[in-house]
Amino acid sequence: MLRMPNLRFSLCLLLAVLIGLTPITPRTTAAPQDRSQTGGDRGGLDPKLDLKNEDPCSLVANFPVLSNLENLCRAGGTSVGVAKGDFNGDGYADLAIGEPGATISGQSQAGDVIILYGSANGVQTTAPHWQLWYEGRAPIIPSVGTGDHFGSALASGDFNGDGYSDLAIGIPGRTISTSGFFGPTSHPGAGAVLILYGSANGLATSNEQYFDLNWIAAEAKNFNTIVWDQGAFDNAHFGQALAWGVFQCAPTCDFTDGLAIGIPDIRGLNTGVSQAGAVYMLWGGGSLLFDHDDAPAIYTEDGDFQVNDLLGEQAGARFGAAIAAVDEGNGHSDLAIGAPGRTTGILVNGSCAQNCLPGAGVVDLLRAPEAHGTGGIVVSDAGTANQNEHFGSAIAAGNFTGTAPGKGAFQIAIGIPGRTIAGQANAGAVAVVAATGSEVQLLTASSVGGTSQTGDQFGAALAANDFNSDGHADLAIGIPFKAAAVNRNGSAVSLAGAGEVDVLYGSSTGLATPAQRWNQETALGAGAAQAGAHFGASLSAWNYGRNQALFFQGVITTIVTADLAIGAPDRTINGLAGAGQVTVLYGSAPGGLTNASPGNFNSDNIGIGSQANAHFGTAVY
Repeated sequence: MLRMPNLRFSLCLLLAVLIGLTPITPRTTAAPQDRSQTGGDRGGLDPKLDLKNEDPCSLVANFPVLSNLENLCRAGGTSVGVAKGDFNGDGYADLAIGEPGATISGQSQAGDVIILYGSANGVQTTAPHWQLWYEGRAPIIPSVGTGDHFGSALASGDFNGDGYSDLAIGIPGRTISTSGFFGPTSHPGAGAVLILYGSANGLATSNEQYFDLNWIAAEAKNFNTIVWDQGAFDNAHFGQALAWGVFQCAPTCDFTDGLAIGIPDIRGLNTGVSQAGAVYMLWGGGSLLFDHDDAPAIYTEDGDFQVNDLLGEQAGARFGAAIAAVDEGNGHSDLAIGAPGRTTGILVNGSCAQNCLPGAGVVDLLRAPEAHGTGGIVVSDAGTANQNEHFGSAIAAGNFTGTAPGKGAFQIAIGIPGRTIAGQANAGAVAVVAATGSEVQLLTASSVGGTSQTGDQFGAALAANDFNSDGHADLAIGIPFKAAAVNRNGSAVSLAGAGEVDVLYGSSTGLATPAQRWNQETALGAGAAQAGAHFGASLSAWNYGRNQALFFQGVITTIVTADLAIGAPDRTINGLAGAGQVTVLYGSAPGGLTNASPGNFNSDNIGIGSQANAHFGTAVY
């Protein structure tokens, strides 16, 4: 899909040339080093090498006239900025890939995370450009646990303010132990989160941190604050969802990026109902992530940290199953929290009184999290909602209209993968809502140039960023169960569950249709699509490298665009079912995403070795 440059893009490009960015300096690395599944330390980069000035985001503050470029570089939260997740500080985002089904040290489904480092040539697979992390590799977690699902969720931000991005890894299946009068008690599926900190040489074990419900309980005791009893820890799945943002912990706080942690299956904090869900906040500051200094920040739909007086904890709501930071327009983040299992309508004492739709779902938009829930907005399906449509299963935020930074400039895209469309159950939809909570657009496969079909789950995954560098955020929509129509030996074949990703480009009037449509065949070439691969089950959009160079009067200016990482976690690799794969499509200006030399990664071609049902690409960042 060719997109012609608009006037805004042309003027921004001309201004960038006139201010004369410094020519690109070639990067220097040491000789490649061998890696093994039990090793994988990142090495080779000169720790004295400082290439951050190549990032145009570092120049924006000095040139306020470049307002469109500024929209790309703001530090507010999810889908903001083009080089987040930069663990070695070289100006390119690095790609973190979760493989939660991997067997480690004989423990099935223990899970691991692979880091592929970005570069001037895009995501790299050759040494020293990858790392392998798992329980046991991180000294703070010495034991590897069966069913821990390390890597099920990922998020990155500069949590300690040192200029290097850090990585949060969700371990939602981890068993933890609590002490009691009759001895220790195990809590399967309680969950945990590991924080790895970045450095000039990438992610390292220095200052690593570990958080779980035991840690929260200890903090609550310190502040005499209510917290769950230990019986609520079983299968709470702490770390099932993660989101970073610039969350202000207090008006006078020395804050940096913070981390929101979803606990979607924990019992109600005040009511005790099953799978009510909660979100726990860790504030950045000093040298490590930490708790706020007045009380643990626990957010639920009821009680002291109430999001909205009209809601209360509800069994099966799964509040915190999806979370995303939303830019406030002042560099701080609001927090959008999905409760995709919530019953909507009027309930009295937990029973339906009127117009009830089990599993319809809502999203709670929490203003200024430090205020413990005041000013929250509850967003639900403004259309003809269905029961079990699971509104809020995925969330992404972006400035799709490219308007000047300010309160309300960003919109929120909300996945509704269970929505029935024209009689097609679970065809799926995406609602785009303004900061006020009002719906701006309702997107379906049919409305963006495709066909809504039963079971597609349009909107199961979302990512937003600027793929064509025109100052408007663009939206990628995962449709992981979509059938791919392909040609095999001259015959038309439909590959069930192959998956598709639809990309809508932002404009001054919002997201434009028709969508740019991708499947494994259009991304990787004829013969690449595979039934049941679920291409589009996970998405992440950052600048992994391979930027464009503009030569003008002897000056080289880089044009920075976001790229799109697409997970196909159920793809068969070399006969191993469910081994998984990740594809990276690179952005361009003005055309957007292209299939020119895409990245295509799996555990085999990285050199780790694929495993059946490891599900490489379940999470990407």
